[in-house]
Amino acid sequence: MLSIEAMESLFNLRDYTGLQIGLYAFGAYLWVVAYLIYLRNGFKFGVVEMPAFALAGNLGWELNWAFFFTTDLGPVCVWAHKAWFWLDLVIFYLLLRHGSKQVDIPWIKRWWVPVCFFASL
Repeated sequence: MLSIEAMESLFNLRDYTGLQIGLYAFGAYLWVVAYLIYLRNGFKFGVVEMPAFALAGNLGWELNWAFFFTTDLGPVCVWAHKAWFWLDLVIFYLLLRHGSKQVDIPWIKRWWVPVCFFASL
């Protein structure tokens, strides 16, 4: 079991209660589970079950929170945002590779990779 001092060095327990950090951690854990499902299904079945434009926006969000902005929740949360960015990059790769199979509009299918890159800006 970690001491209070060790916990305070990992999480911002001055500004947030243990309950708040716990709820954040629980939600973060659920996102990790969702990301792992996306990754498994992307590699195993060749599909990305996250909507393409949601993933493109999410990639931009994670990029900003991983490298330009910093959360005050503590070092564990800062590193979690960086890890999520790298997971998003792998999911984005799967989207570029397999996502056009899930599109019916011919011009979007033809220009799938540039459309995805543009949407992620």
